[in-house]
Amino acid sequence: MATLAALDLYRFYHTGTEETRALRGGSFALDPDEFVALVGPSGSGKSTLLACLAGLDVPDGGQVELMGERIARLPEPERTLRRRRHVGMLTQSRNLLPGLTAEENVRLPMRLAGRPDGGRAAGLLADVGLDARRGAMPSELSGGEAARAGLAVALALSPSLLIADEPSAEVDAATEADLLRLLSERCAAGSAVLAATHSRTLAASATRVLRLDDGRIVDDARSLKPRTWPGASGPRGARWRPCCPRPSPSPPGTGSPWWAPPAAASPPCSTSWRVSTIPAPARSPGPPSARARRCGRSRWG
Repeated sequence: MATLAALDLYRFYHTGTEETRALRGGSFALDPDEFVALVGPSGSGKSTLLACLAGLDVPDGGQVELMGERIARLPEPERTLRRRRHVGMLTQSRNLLPGLTAEENVRLPMRLAGRPDGGRAAGLLADVGLDARRGAMPSELSGGEAARAGLAVALALSPSLLIADEPSAEVDAATEADLLRLLSERCAAGSAVLAATHSRTLAASATRVLRLDDGRIVDDARSLKPRTWPGASGPRGARWRPCCPRPSPSPPGTGSPWWAPPAAASPPCSTSWRVSTIPAPARSPGPPSARARRCGRSRWG
């Protein structure tokens, strides 16, 4: 069963007589232990899509399935209950309430869910490298520390799905590497991770990349490298590769972002990816060795 599925999602906003089409029929599914990067230009609908998937917003058309249950048309209290049970959110505001310390912020979702556990809160902060900053207020944390504290809040209830909106924005390379390690560890534990990002490093670390443009999913490609964490699905020796060719890098000097679609995109195929077990290359027999000649055998006989 897929952890999350989006089924033909549409979302429109109206200002007077003007209509903004934020989402235009996007569909995809996330499996357990998948790490998916959602990329695209600013204003392409990434944050709107994440809000609809988490049940924070209601799409105008289509459905969202969370752990096999449709949630898009449920009343808001029901959506909140299911989000609390299954989803961890890391927002651009870093999930931190300004009047609470870092540790109190992590404890809060546990208390609301009726599962208070002070030891787990301290352990999560230690995992993200903030053991010495448990009593700090959000205003006293650096950008990287706030990002890691927000991730600890998102992981407080061990969610099946982690949704992150720009998790590595405004952090240095070392902090980004720490965040990627923590996200990969969540995948190793069986969670699905969906992260909207402009970071090429994060996208390269994902097992799958969704590209969004003008409210549409225009590319859905698996990583060419195998999953490396324990328990990752896929046959031994398999490689994930897209059926459709990936866009080539932008020519120097064009100024096009790395995730921009190619000028002449190939027509989409009905299946966006396949698993291909790559056999070992055939070995050339080569000339027989001296010992093989003495024994009357070829080198590879």
